[in-house]
Amino acid sequence: MPPTSIIDSLPRLTQLLVSVRNVREAEICWRLGVDWIDVKEPSAGSLGAPTLETAQSIAAFLYDFPKRSVALGELANLDQASAIALGQSFPVVKVGLSNTSNSGQRWQRQLEDLSDAMPANLVPVAYADWKLCNAPSPAAVLEWACSHSSRFMLIDTFVKDGRHLLDHLTAQQLEQIVSTAHEACVGVVLAGSLTQQSIASIRHIPCAAIAVRGAVCKENREGTIDEELVKQWVSQIAGL
Repeated sequence: MPPTSIIDSLPRLTQLLVSVRNVREAEICWRLGVDWIDVKEPSAGSLGAPTLETAQSIAAFLYDFPKRSVALGELANLDQASAIALGQSFPVVKVGLSNTSNSGQRWQRQLEDLSDAMPANLVPVAYADWKLCNAPSPAAVLEWACSHSSRFMLIDTFVKDGRHLLDHLTAQQLEQIVSTAHEACVGVVLAGSLTQQSIASIRHIPCAAIAVRGAVCKENREGTIDEELVKQWVSQIAGL
């Protein structure tokens, strides 16, 4: 990109977000200097919600940790009472939008209702592979986030098949999303099976955070978090 681009003028304060599934993993991330600790259950899908018991135990451990969030699951099959219960323990909650694109504008109204009822800040998730999971386009989710003063929006992949974020969206498209979001004071978090190698193509994009799960696990995203991998990611993101 040329040095006069809008992207080059934006502040570069990218943080590292790691998703955990239990207190032990949360302790590792806190001890090793992860900026943002997220809670989800990877065996339940891209944005799998943890059980309320698990979420509450992790929330109790992280009670004074500055940046923490929890996944609620997918809006299309969300139980609002359960979602609100999860939101009572975390300042930020995330919700996916798969299987909502065939409902016209209904997903927007559902998000508004959930946001109004939620005690936490609601983060809509745009899926880079939106056509594969019948989700709204990233542009549509961005428009909603900007018009509803969301603190953040997340861009992730729904299908975990070995492909990553940049197999679905180009760096240029991501730059445009981040630039537009910045104008509305919305931070963009980038996820989607990113690796230490793949972030080389997006390291110049001043997103709010890079989010990982599988990249810091011993085997795959459903495995156990590995301390050495977490250390590597903390170091790499600190150097962006």
